[in-house]
Amino acid sequence: MAELLLNTALCYVGGRPHRFTELEFYATSPDHPDPFTHGDPMQCERGRWYFHRSGPGPTGS
Repeated sequence: MAELLLNTALCYVGGRPHRFTELEFYATSPDHPDPFTHGDPMQCERGRWYFHRSGPGPTGS
């Protein structure tokens, strides 16, 4: 997945192409409990982008 995203994918923002330069992947399971995966239900949706939150949003949520 990283190979594909870093070397072939373009992400269009406002009609302008951008390339990924850095990615992070996290995985957790009963055999490998990773405390850095905080388990937001949105992270379980296949094909959905999830961006880490760094505090309350503009609406306080």
